[in-house]
Amino acid sequence: MKKGMTAGTAVSESGLQNGDKMEDIMENKAENNKENNKDNIEDVKAVTAGGTNEKYGGTAITESEMTRDGTGTVNVTEAPAEVAASGSDENLNAGSAPDSEETIVAGSTPADDSASADRAAQDGHDGGTSEEDQEKPGFRKGVLTGVLVTIGALLLIGVIVVGCLFRIYPQLRPYRNTNPSADERVDNSEKLDMERVSAKLEMLQQVVTDQFLFDMDSEQIEESIYKGYMEGLGDKYSQYYSAEEFEKLMTSMEGVFYGIGATVQKDPDTGVVSVVGVIDDSPAEKAGVKSGDIIYAVGDTLATDVDLDTLVYDLIRGEKDTDVTITFIRDGEQLDITITRGEVANTTVYCELMDDNIGFIEVSQFTDETVPQFMKAVDDMIKQGAKGLVIDLRNNGGGVLLGAVQMIDYLIPDGVKEHDGLIVYTADKDGIGERYYASDGHQVDIPIVLLVNEHSASASEVFTGALMDYDQATVVGNKTFGKGIVQTILPLDDGSAVKMTVEHYYTPDGTDLHGEGLTPDYEIELDEECKTYTDEHDNQYAKAVEIINSKTR
Repeated sequence: MKKGMTAGTAVSESGLQNGDKMEDIMENKAENNKENNKDNIEDVKAVTAGGTNEKYGGTAITESEMTRDGTGTVNVTEAPAEVAASGSDENLNAGSAPDSEETIVAGSTPADDSASADRAAQDGHDGGTSEEDQEKPGFRKGVLTGVLVTIGALLLIGVIVVGCLFRIYPQLRPYRNTNPSADERVDNSEKLDMERVSAKLEMLQQVVTDQFLFDMDSEQIEESIYKGYMEGLGDKYSQYYSAEEFEKLMTSMEGVFYGIGATVQKDPDTGVVSVVGVIDDSPAEKAGVKSGDIIYAVGDTLATDVDLDTLVYDLIRGEKDTDVTITFIRDGEQLDITITRGEVANTTVYCELMDDNIGFIEVSQFTDETVPQFMKAVDDMIKQGAKGLVIDLRNNGGGVLLGAVQMIDYLIPDGVKEHDGLIVYTADKDGIGERYYASDGHQVDIPIVLLVNEHSASASEVFTGALMDYDQATVVGNKTFGKGIVQTILPLDDGSAVKMTVEHYYTPDGTDLHGEGLTPDYEIELDEECKTYTDEHDNQYAKAVEIINSKTR
């Protein structure tokens, strides 16, 4: 069985905040953890290029969800979706979304102008630009440049590109809902009053120039404006990436990285970062890190004080053979563990022929590399005489949507009568989307049981939903997370990018699971004594074995 994947709750609802006492935090952890687990997945999307985006000067990237792995699924090593100490659902390879950032937003929601003017008047200002200010070298030029850049970025960000999946994967069958209901259509025609926004930004720049005590970082302010715009959408999965952040995100998709080799997730509501998986033979496993550990701090930086990307890319990852000290909380105790960073291969599939000829396959996330690994695992288990397969998706936060589709296709027969072989379909705000069908001519004819829990999200739910709808698998475990939306990353011509939620996806029978999740055929809480999946206390796995034995007598 996979040594590194230990059982346990991933995230506490209590949320670690500055000034909170650790004992108080942990006192609330046990009570709140179970109830709020389904809210703690932060999908990190694995990125797949999607054709030339001439409008923005870059390549559109469609993502489905993934969790971050220690990286962020991204592995805290350097790999998502769920990846290794990196930080990026599903389709950052197709579908985990980076955590929301606490940024100071300039201009996303204009403040009351009259109040600002009154305060300015008390300080000798009328809220406008004085003649003295107008004479200051570079002031007018700086204001104009800032406003123009802001306006241009805001205008670019608002556009959604449709059809990138079709350009990448021509076998998809685009379809149009010819009669969408009013609820299925979204009207985004309302635009910002750019003249008012520009005037407000100019006013703010004047006030800062005249009154701000410390040095001003104009580049940081500009980036914060763009982040604030995306934050203003009110969607925790939509965000802006600076050129540097986007470069790091793309790098995280590489198959090998230097880090600690743990999968981490961040609760977008509380900011709590927890370990949900540990890669076999990784530095994290060797140092004793376990699934369920909460990351309290990396060095002197509290995990709740920075976004997940920063935590993973800048603090956990690093040069090979260098040390990083991480403060964990486990069962109410504080643990300071120093880990030597190492090279970690992002292996996402583990398999083993268990007792009773049960083929056990664990899939930690969905990436492009997962597909061949999964197919080989299935073939190996069958060749070794497996009478049934237990596919473990517990703590799998998602990944590449197309990867999940190809893996489903490998298991089910083509052209299944009930749904014509449909695996999943998507629909955007206008009811337009793509349909994915089984077409590879391959199928598996032995019983299959899926194991899921509250951290199984996005691509994991696509996988589970399709097999449930076709009665090709029995599902055991806990209700899944409930993320049924797709994000797309749109690179801009200055090297930055924006990620936006652009589509819902639906199971073959039309189920929209977003916010709802999927209920297993056998809903079973994991035994609290279970420390490692498939050990003698893993009652969910035991139920899966029981089901397969009952079908193969």
